[in-house]
Amino acid sequence: MAEITRILARKNVPKEKSDRILEFIKERSLILSLDETDAVKAGEVAEKEELHLIDGIVYSHVNEHNPLLTGDEHFKNKSFVNLVEDDT
Repeated sequence: MAEITRILARKNVPKEKSDRILEFIKERSLILSLDETDAVKAGEVAEKEELHLIDGIVYSHVNEHNPLLTGDEHFKNKSFVNLVEDDT
C-alpha cells in the first residue's frame, strides 16, 4: 500500500481517485503486517535474494500456498511468483 500510495502521489492522482484505487486493492489483497520477527526474516531474504528491502519484505511472505502476482521485474525468475508482463 505504501508503494502504491507513493506512485499515485508522484503521478498527481486526485485524492478521491487515489482512495478508490487503494480501497480496491485492499479489498482484493493480502495486507502484510510487519513485526520484529518478520522484519528480521525480510532482511535475510532481501540479502539472500538480492532484493531491495521493501521487495524482501514482500517476498519473505511468498510460498507455494501464497504466491505473488506482480508486475515488478525485481521478482523475475523467483519461485512462486507470477510475473505480469507489460505488452505495451
